[in-house]
Amino acid sequence: MSAIETTEPLSPEASMHLADFARACRGAARVVALYPPTHPAIEAALRRVAGSAERLRSQATVAITVLPDGLLLDGRAADRSDAALADLAGLLHSHLVGELTFLGELSLTSWHAFLTLVARPPEDIRRDGGIGRAWLAAGGGPIEIRQIDYTEVLRDRDEGLAVEWNRLIANYLEGELSDIDDRAMSALFEIANDQHRFREFTELLVTQATQSGRRGKKEVVLRVLQALADYVARTAPDQLDRILHRIAGVLPQLTPELVISLITTGAPVAEGEERGIDLPGEVRARISDDLIAEFVAQSVSRDHGATERLAQAFQTLVPSFDQRRQLIDMAREELETMPIRRHSEFPALWKSAETLLSTYSDASFVGEDYARELSTSRAHAVDVERISDDPPERIHKWLASVSDDQVQRLDQRLLIDLLRIETREVAWKSVLQTTLAYLDQLVLGGSIPLAQQLLDAVTAAAADGQPFAAAARTGLDELRGGALVNHLLLVIRQARDQEMDAVGTFCLSLGPTVIGPLANALAIEQGFATVKRLREILLGFGSAGRQYADELRTSANPAVRRVAIDLLRAYGGADALPDLTALLDDNEPAVQRDALRAIVQIGTDEAYQALESALKSGTSRTRTAMMRVLGSSRDERAAPLFVYMLEHTDYRALEGVYLSAIEALGKVGGDAESIAALRKVLYRREWWAPLRTRRMRRAAALALRASGSDVARQTLEEAASEGRRGVRRAARTALQESPAASRSTG
Repeated sequence: MSAIETTEPLSPEASMHLADFARACRGAARVVALYPPTHPAIEAALRRVAGSAERLRSQATVAITVLPDGLLLDGRAADRSDAALADLAGLLHSHLVGELTFLGELSLTSWHAFLTLVARPPEDIRRDGGIGRAWLAAGGGPIEIRQIDYTEVLRDRDEGLAVEWNRLIANYLEGELSDIDDRAMSALFEIANDQHRFREFTELLVTQATQSGRRGKKEVVLRVLQALADYVARTAPDQLDRILHRIAGVLPQLTPELVISLITTGAPVAEGEERGIDLPGEVRARISDDLIAEFVAQSVSRDHGATERLAQAFQTLVPSFDQRRQLIDMAREELETMPIRRHSEFPALWKSAETLLSTYSDASFVGEDYARELSTSRAHAVDVERISDDPPERIHKWLASVSDDQVQRLDQRLLIDLLRIETREVAWKSVLQTTLAYLDQLVLGGSIPLAQQLLDAVTAAAADGQPFAAAARTGLDELRGGALVNHLLLVIRQARDQEMDAVGTFCLSLGPTVIGPLANALAIEQGFATVKRLREILLGFGSAGRQYADELRTSANPAVRRVAIDLLRAYGGADALPDLTALLDDNEPAVQRDALRAIVQIGTDEAYQALESALKSGTSRTRTAMMRVLGSSRDERAAPLFVYMLEHTDYRALEGVYLSAIEALGKVGGDAESIAALRKVLYRREWWAPLRTRRMRRAAALALRASGSDVARQTLEEAASEGRRGVRRAARTALQESPAASRSTG
């Protein structure tokens, strides 16, 4: 039965509008994902979406409820089924969108931002905090997004009892529960009857356990799966085979680390606890090639590349070398159905992942005898854990000493030492190539601190006077020109905020050569957080990044154009004025505002002349926008600009601009130069234009009153007693008003 059940369907006309919107929205999402922002197809698709949305909204507020297989408009379903409704519902549901409320008309730019988010992989959006937060970070707009509450999704519908899995998992992670009771297992048993819901639950469980940030808490996933299998074996043994297939079916939702543990050791057993059924063996017997291919594809999509842990999990799942090649091809076919394939860096990303999956080996660092002993030690470690003869603390320390992280650090330390002590040229060059390849692999895996130490070692070897400096410099050039920058971009997108200092330092250590690729990436980047991070990295290069500002200035992405303004302001000086002035006529108000403030901060006569020229020659919209920003300014650094405008602007031709400058100067100008400029306007007399003279005097008097300085008040009192009749009247009126009234009537 469909998830849509309403007693009163929509009218045929409303149903048609809803289907048209769904069709336009889904098509535009595909176009946005496939083409660059400047492509003609983008604008045409966005106009179709905007038009269909307005017909749907019909000047009112409407809400679209998102169900797994359809859409409701204000709680009512369409009068007939339409594949477009199910298609868009599936897309929005994958992003956990429960409801969209249209509050007003969206601009094409806002629609582009929204559809760009929808077209991104759901796991990327969830990693950024969910589509609601991502929408606000992208600028938001008159669309309210309500995300699905998993507490409601996982409600025990048979008993009517809310099984709050979020709370249950949180308590388990805190160590407040030693077991999962039968009531919780009954709810999970119900969820496991539906493979789709069970996958959603497992994904949530993995996410919460991973984000807990505490060692050993990922074991909660294995414990829950083991508990489910044991519960079914005890209460419904006839259902056990089906549930074990369900457990094997969540393999793609697990991290590589969890997969390795699930199919080898399983969940750890506490002291005095009886081990249940052999879940690792049962799961291994039910893992199909399709599941392995999907697991690899999901991991590559989620992590934007293959990691060493994925390679290890893949080799554990597929011991046969010949079979691996076939499954790698199947994983590629699976990735072709995912949104990640539309990313420009996908070919390079897959090539790197394919190489790691098919060739990963520690043979170059581990001898055959030692490898055999290491494999034996891993088996012994499992036995030791099961026997539990030694204290848990001793076992934990021993296992930690041979962890992937420790082995990785030892490899890195060995390469640094070999670069320092090797004296044979051929051998040293071989070590260098191994070092550069390993450095690239570390960056791809996100181990930036370790990669930084390797980069520092190679950079030191490239210094003048070192025996193999030429070879080291050549190696660094090859490193910068290879796939490293693409790997860095993946890291920049995925890194936590606290990791970005290390990423920025690494980019600076590579040198100005990488500015170009980073600027190119920034010009097409849509993610707000990634744009901000790339901007900070480019600013860190100093004046070397100035030459790329022109390219960024013409980007279709407003956020990127604002980055160009930052670069121009920071390192352009007077030479940047033409470019900044051109941006004063930008269609995006935020870009106009930043360009205007950048020119004000330059603060030279040339800058003020550029603004005056823009006010004279610009469109009415541009002048209005500029004066709105200038009029709302509270920055004292803008006072010289307003003084300049009073002294040079033709108040006869641009009276509105001139009056706005007077008012703005009253807000920020309390210095002697500002007071003198306002006094000059107050005392100016044009007998042939008495009404204009009166307006100017009143504005100047109110600005002096609003400035609040003692000198300004003395100037007004002097004018009120000694000035001409019109000057006295304007000054006395201003003195009688409060500062607040002056600001409001000026």
